[in-house]
Amino acid sequence: MQRVQRQRRILLVFSLFFFAAAILTGRVFFLQIVTGYSYAWESVAQRSLRYDYYPAGRGQILDRNGKSLLDTHWVPVHVFFTPLVDEETNDILQRHVEGSGLGQVYALSDNEKLLAELGNTPREGVVSTFSKVRYGRNALASHVTGYIQRSGASGPTGLEKSFSTELFAGRPFSLAAFVDARGSLVPGLGYRDLRSVDQARPYNIITTIDSEKQRAVEQTLAREGKSAAVVVMEPRTGDILAMASYPQLNSWEMYSGVSSLRMRELQNDPRAPFVNKAIQQYPPGSVFKVVLAAAALESGLLGIDEHYVCTGSIVVGDAVISCFGGEAHGEVALQEALALSCNSYFIWLGQKLGRQAITAAAERFKLGIRTGIPLEERAGSIPAVADLPFLGNLAHFSIGQGQVLATPLQLTRMMAIIANNGLDVYPRLVSEIIDNQGRSVRRYPAYTGSRAMQPAVARRLKTMLASVVESGTGQVVQSSYFTAIGKTGTAETSRQNISHSWFAGIAEINGKQFAATVFLEDSRDSSAAAIFRSVMEQIARQAKD
Repeated sequence: MQRVQRQRRILLVFSLFFFAAAILTGRVFFLQIVTGYSYAWESVAQRSLRYDYYPAGRGQILDRNGKSLLDTHWVPVHVFFTPLVDEETNDILQRHVEGSGLGQVYALSDNEKLLAELGNTPREGVVSTFSKVRYGRNALASHVTGYIQRSGASGPTGLEKSFSTELFAGRPFSLAAFVDARGSLVPGLGYRDLRSVDQARPYNIITTIDSEKQRAVEQTLAREGKSAAVVVMEPRTGDILAMASYPQLNSWEMYSGVSSLRMRELQNDPRAPFVNKAIQQYPPGSVFKVVLAAAALESGLLGIDEHYVCTGSIVVGDAVISCFGGEAHGEVALQEALALSCNSYFIWLGQKLGRQAITAAAERFKLGIRTGIPLEERAGSIPAVADLPFLGNLAHFSIGQGQVLATPLQLTRMMAIIANNGLDVYPRLVSEIIDNQGRSVRRYPAYTGSRAMQPAVARRLKTMLASVVESGTGQVVQSSYFTAIGKTGTAETSRQNISHSWFAGIAEINGKQFAATVFLEDSRDSSAAAIFRSVMEQIARQAKD
């Protein structure tokens, strides 16, 4: 009897153990097999990838020969930090800090923060590295390139704005590590070096600017020290070789950030350093007489010996309009009138041609139309026939005053058309976009347009413009370094004894032609023609070197 009871107790104990084991096995099966997937997700949810982002650089803006217009350079920086024990991670970090790959830029605080937060076993150290400065003090064409601010306080300008997408490097470099819900590193999972998918970025912009010619223009304007603009173009291709506006905008200063006091100083400068005057609109003054001369030659309206007698002024309605200084030019034909810039003659000629003929000629020269370069240029203004109801309106229109407005770039295009014997050309500022391996991404070919005048007319007009420099108002342009033709202009302003000075012309240096326009704002005693000569002499000296 006792033996049976003992066996029952043993069986009961074994049953209990078996039952407990079955329950545990079932629970494990349930956790691992039935609900294991969801628990795995919950486990992963308790940890996450921690990303530390660093800038991936920005593409360059280059001149036609591949030189940086931004004067981007590297400056030495000593970064004090606590390095990582993980040699692989430490190598990743130092590669990026030293500016390899896409050429990243690092702030000192960023390096310290990353190293401190990802480090495990601290030990002191130092990295001697370099930081990239986007704009140097020798940067060129700042009104063309524009600028970005490192702080992001304001948006980009110039080509930095127009090609912001292309210059952007894409997703920045990031160093990632697994952390748990408390933000602590999960041991044994390592780190990840994450880069942009597009390894060809950032793209670089190749402009048509010639650095040497751009520098010559900027140095000339700096010596003059007045509000001005210069555009130099290759007539055959329309390539803009130089475009400068003075005062030059210090892109390096804007990038670093300026104080509110300095910003107010710049904004209150009457010479408007933020404005690219090369693509702003102004009354062209007597340079517009070239349009009337072309219209007269094209129409055949004037006989070759037809003259006008200038008495120093002309009566239009109830108003009297004088020649410059009230000078009486006497008996003049078209060529003499253009050389001497006789207002009376061109007001008389405007009445003979009529509103429609002058407006049509201006449109053939593409005045009043944006050229299409990738900058925020003004369109200028050519009044419609209906906007010139009175003879007084027509008179002022005929001498480049009143409602007519043009940009220095547009007048340079006009001179390029004349240099091309009447064939229009589209101004070009950007020729190509390349990736960071030098491969072409997009090309912008040169384009010629329609014919603005017949070749014979263009050749006669060149002869007349030559007389402006040889014996007329543009004699100051004469130089032993080059030959030139062109037209002076003086545009009145609302201020007494203050006017804008212009010279638009064509210079030939060693058999190569350059169309150029100089605009001098609010001129008192300075001459745009003298600046034209100085610029072209420097370009001629460069050609000899």
